[in-house]
Amino acid sequence: MHRLAAASLFVAGSAASVSAQVPTAVDFLGNNSIVTVRFVGSEAADRSTLAYQIGAIGSFNAAGTWTDLFTNNGVGASAPGTQMQIGNVSSGQNVFFRLTNTTQGVGPTFTNFRFYSGLASRNPDNALHMAVSAGSGLAASGGGTFTTAFSFEDRSGTIVPISDFDYNDLRFEISNVSTVVPEPGTYILMASGLAGLGMMARRRRNNA
Repeated sequence: MHRLAAASLFVAGSAASVSAQVPTAVDFLGNNSIVTVRFVGSEAADRSTLAYQIGAIGSFNAAGTWTDLFTNNGVGASAPGTQMQIGNVSSGQNVFFRLTNTTQGVGPTFTNFRFYSGLASRNPDNALHMAVSAGSGLAASGGGTFTTAFSFEDRSGTIVPISDFDYNDLRFEISNVSTVVPEPGTYILMASGLAGLGMMARRRRNNA
């Protein structure tokens, strides 16, 4: 994993206020290229850390190994515009993200403030905590461009202080991935549905 100086990568106004984002339950899929993540900026008052996990498609594991990427606010905070390469991700691998709010998540409530990309069921409040939108198109240090942006909501929907769910708290961009990737369970449902349609078509032909 390589870290680049933020100074030459910062875009004026990149940390400015943006409109509310639409949450979505997607995973990021590699394309046999080096994936780079860029910290765009933060509107959050709390301190949080973004970490990532790479695994086979649909292999999300909250208890698995996570690697920290960026931290906002306080000592050692990442500068807006900083890019981090997370390595070559194959077309058979997902990149998962975890945001940990270390201001609110203290003591026994710590895990209640760990939020994940993808399905709402991964999160302690059973809510979506990531939104995805178009990226800036800036060049990524590992090759390619930032075609996809994603942002996190850093507070819980069930524990005070309650989240406003504007998904503007921490914003990032990612290169060389595709989105809207169904998990294996979704593929099974799709296959079952197609099989059912096939059976119905055969019955109609036989009854004709």
